[in-house]
Amino acid sequence: MWGASNEELNELATMFATSAFWSNVLDTQNYGYNTFINRLKQMGEYMTKTKNK
Repeated sequence: MWGASNEELNELATMFATSAFWSNVLDTQNYGYNTFINRLKQMGEYMTKTKNK
């Protein structure tokens, strides 16, 4: 597909499937967008603090 290797296409399919799965999980749990974004920020801050430990 437009010069993509089989490995790249497999990675794309995996990312799409994973995103779709978790989107459905969060939606069915009525997990709010703002809560999700706040949790992502918290994880990023924690990872930044602990990356050199």
